[in-house]
Amino acid sequence: MGTAEELRRLGLEVTCTDVKPLRGSVRDDVFEPDLSLYEGAAAIYLVRPGEEMQGGALRLARRVGADLVVRPLGDEVIAEGSPELFNVDGTPLYLWKSR
Repeated sequence: MGTAEELRRLGLEVTCTDVKPLRGSVRDDVFEPDLSLYEGAAAIYLVRPGEEMQGGALRLARRVGADLVVRPLGDEVIAEGSPELFNVDGTPLYLWKSR
């Protein structure tokens, strides 16, 4: 089961976006986002984004007042800020809190 499906199973509202949307996702771009897709979001979660996407996603999260969680590609440098690093089942995740 994917992350989005697991979150939905837990009763959370989830919207998936991508510049090349697949089944069940909506087209959007973190560099020119449709803010209406993110209004009211508690968190934005990126799965294996390139380093160049991290800054755009962080700016988007700050604009809408959401936390940002990034599951990195590997051991790349984190683009901006000082996120909290934590692990879930051995998977590293970075968290930037909006509050």
